[in-house]
Amino acid sequence: MNDPPSGSGIQTGTDVVPESELRLIRPNGSVRDAWIAGWREHINLPGLKVRGLVAKLDTGARTSALHARVLNRSADRRGRIWLSFELLAPEEDAGADPPEAARKPPAADAAAGQRPAGVTSTSVPLVVPEGPARALWVGDRVIRSSNGAEELRPVIRTKIELGGHRWRAEVTLAERGTMGYPLLLGRTALRQRFLVHPGRSFLADAPSVVADT
Repeated sequence: MNDPPSGSGIQTGTDVVPESELRLIRPNGSVRDAWIAGWREHINLPGLKVRGLVAKLDTGARTSALHARVLNRSADRRGRIWLSFELLAPEEDAGADPPEAARKPPAADAAAGQRPAGVTSTSVPLVVPEGPARALWVGDRVIRSSNGAEELRPVIRTKIELGGHRWRAEVTLAERGTMGYPLLLGRTALRQRFLVHPGRSFLADAPSVVADT
């Protein structure tokens, strides 16, 4: 198999479409430029005081999931339910990464200008709150895994920052101890925003300016 031509773009069949020509069509029919992200990216969750979290962008998963342990639920004076939860450290998942992180050895990642799996950029330090995080509960959802097992998970709605863009998305909370990344962004959160390059990582490291989208 021939290697695709050099340069930035997305391969479709035998052709490589330059990023400058990629477009997304919104449900209302409007068209805008597509934003490109790698299958691993640094994510900020400003509502949870989290910055620099390495996430897996998985278009094969419908929902997003954050590696966390729910501590308690409490109601405020307006009757809203708040979740208090512990963000579990990425180090607890070391060595449990699925096969895609091992497709290329670290040397190959470095040659391609990428960081090896499990290694974050020194310019993007991980920042997490010292105590439990807190977010408004929006409901519970039954999540079915790839092997057919079902699990009832609490859902929060929080702000996500990626590649200079900020938006709100629903995220389930689950103890993802067998997974390789503390945050998984599914296609519902990515839809109409990003195209995911399955062979590249860290294409959208956040610049200093973040815009609501």
